Amino acid sequence: MASAQAAEWRILPALTVSGTYHDNITQAPSGAEESDFVTEVNPGISIQADGSRLNLDLSYTMQNLFYAENSDDNTTNHELTADANAELMRKFLFLDVFGSYQQVLLSPEGTGGSDNTTITDNRTDAWTYSLSPYAVTRFGNLAAELRYTFEKVGYAESEAETAAASDTQSIFANLASDPSARRLSRVSDYRSSGGGSGSDNSQAAAAARQYANNVQWSVTYARDQTDFKDDTDDVFENIALDTSYRVGARTAFLAGLGYENNEFEQSDELDKPEGLFWYTGVAWSPSRRTSLEATIGRRFYGTTYSLDVQHATRTISANIQYAEDFTTSSGTLLENQLTSGSASDSGDAFSDPVENPQSLLNVPLPGLSSDVFLRRRLTGEIAKQTAKSTFSVSAFGEKREFQSAASDEQVFGFAFVWDWRFASRTDSSLTAEWQRQEFDSDNREDDFWQVGLNINRRMSQRMNGYVDYRYGRRDSTEPEDDYTENVIAAGLQVQF
Repeated sequence: MASAQAAEWRILPALTVSGTYHDNITQAPSGAEESDFVTEVNPGISIQADGSRLNLDLSYTMQNLFYAENSDDNTTNHELTADANAELMRKFLFLDVFGSYQQVLLSPEGTGGSDNTTITDNRTDAWTYSLSPYAVTRFGNLAAELRYTFEKVGYAESEAETAAASDTQSIFANLASDPSARRLSRVSDYRSSGGGSGSDNSQAAAAARQYANNVQWSVTYARDQTDFKDDTDDVFENIALDTSYRVGARTAFLAGLGYENNEFEQSDELDKPEGLFWYTGVAWSPSRRTSLEATIGRRFYGTTYSLDVQHATRTISANIQYAEDFTTSSGTLLENQLTSGSASDSGDAFSDPVENPQSLLNVPLPGLSSDVFLRRRLTGEIAKQTAKSTFSVSAFGEKREFQSAASDEQVFGFAFVWDWRFASRTDSSLTAEWQRQEFDSDNREDDFWQVGLNINRRMSQRMNGYVDYRYGRRDSTEPEDDYTENVIAAGLQVQF
């Protein structure tokens, strides 16, 4: 209790009141559009604690939607993200806790993807939580970690609950030659459940500059067992040795070897998910501003690759990343929540979906099921900052190879964002996005377009006002799923 009292606490209640006009509230095809005006009254709260032995970040919003023409669809949505870390025994025993509650689409082929104000039967509540106690210690020059994680994903929709809701229990053990050594193997660095211990590999090139010795090694054992409500069980288990050898001050050669023994449903023509794996690669840091890590290897399904390139100057940043991993729709949901942060950048309780509409580059989940899929994902972004503006261009491509259904999905797209502070207390954001989804199971293709403009005015230290316009469009090989929409919103946000 002393650690909680010693932490610095920040509690900020908030209220957002807004009005939104949709000219196509159900995202219906041409000729069937229906307009409506939506009033929102959204109380919220942000709670933060920052201490030597306790850190907490929680953001909650109650979104209350009132429709002028479709009052039978009035509803309340709960949106929560919270994460905490506590030091239970000084420098030895720790506890990570995470939880979220949000709304997700049941199927990426359905409607309702813009935000919660659209009326659709294709949306359900989803919640996640994670409890992860772990111990870390040193033995001379050796570092060790032992972690247990329990994760749960649930859905309000009965069909989704039956198909995709899951419980995951994980064990992670690591012994490394130095705290800065690579902690996770090429197999265990991305876990099927999407959460837990995470990965340090994205910073491997930078870490290579800090190695105290020319040779580093790390031995890892990881086991994740996921139990789905439809009685499907998935097991991902591996043991691996990761090594690096530094050559000069800027380069390290990487290599790893291990064995994996996985169990999940597969179609008959796929290889059994077990066997030896290996990888080799390089981490290179030609300057303090640039790093590169690239690997090539082999697993039971074939040749594997990874890439992580980072470059940053005072005004320009750029990155390119490629990764392959096995996951599920629920695992992806949990991963997205674990990496998205719990509150806004300023720590405010504002999470209004009209002010911050869903970006098309937030890749939609696959249809909610327990089917494991191999995800191959390439992303890239470049941003330029000036005194009053930030320009960014980003793109991605993702392929999902389902192991039981023996079908593929592909999603790719790009986005342009221009943030401009044209007055001391007024900001604007102009966005343009495009995304394509391809489903080979029914030979379907969907193209999404979205253009938006947001203007935000800080009226005082605790009060913001905003206006927002968005144009969206979907062109599908299924003509009945085509739609266009125009959305205009204005709102006031107050902190107390």
